[in-house]
Amino acid sequence: MPFSFSSVPVSSTDVPEKVLVPAIPPVVIPFEDSLLSVQGYSFHGESSIFYNYKIDHSCFCLDFSGGCCSPVLLILYYPYKTVIFDVEYTYNHFFYVFTRCRRCSVCCKSRGMFWLRRAQTEVMQSSRTWFVTLTFSPSNHIKNYALTISQYVETLSLRDRDLFFGKKLDHTCIEDVRGLNISDPDLKFRLLCKGFGDKIVLFLKRLRKNTFKKFRYFFVFEKHKSGNPHVHMLIHQEPGDELLKKAEVQEEWIREGFSHVRLLREDLNTARYVCKYLLKEGSKGIRVRASFRYGSMK
Repeated sequence: MPFSFSSVPVSSTDVPEKVLVPAIPPVVIPFEDSLLSVQGYSFHGESSIFYNYKIDHSCFCLDFSGGCCSPVLLILYYPYKTVIFDVEYTYNHFFYVFTRCRRCSVCCKSRGMFWLRRAQTEVMQSSRTWFVTLTFSPSNHIKNYALTISQYVETLSLRDRDLFFGKKLDHTCIEDVRGLNISDPDLKFRLLCKGFGDKIVLFLKRLRKNTFKKFRYFFVFEKHKSGNPHVHMLIHQEPGDELLKKAEVQEEWIREGFSHVRLLREDLNTARYVCKYLLKEGSKGIRVRASFRYGSMK
């Protein structure tokens, strides 16, 4: 059976000042005398560092925070007896896991560098790469916004729907209304990206079906000054694949809006340009979409 878990946000003062980024998965270590230890590893070959905390019961600890400014503490436990390292444990033996918050500047930078390395690997391994920019036409932007609002409202409870449409209810505080405010820039952008992303997936399926050509892709959203998203995409083709033409890419997107397509020649700076939007602290709500095992070494 799977582990049960709960998450507790932890401030930076509750964890050691120096938490090294794990270069390999942290080691699971059993402790006695009610001690909890966090082990971190450095990319630069520094020796491991141990931190000890007093806990009311024996436990294990895994540190995946990687220097996060506000790590989240996950407490995992197994409701029945389990065997770890040939030792039988009962439910009062826990896993304490420090994980990334995925919102601070450190986490956003780590996430951006992760995808940057993958994109650069794909560019170097591909026979050629297309750099594509896709935008909606004004009419499709309006349709996407209307669809986004309707889908957002459908996810709300009946009470929240009344609040969203401005109905006054008893025992309602201003925080309840603010939580449903679609005018919030971050929430609005995340919802618009979801609708835009669905159109991108259909575009890629049409491109494969109509051209019968193989390719791999990676795309990320950028926020325009108007608040609407547009997409930067890399399309890779391996040696031996039938070549994809610029006109074929543009033809499949013309029904949705505008496109700009140009061919790259192992230009790693373009991969950095595409991934730079993931490095920003405000990119926490942006979902990256890519082919299966994108950037893996072949």
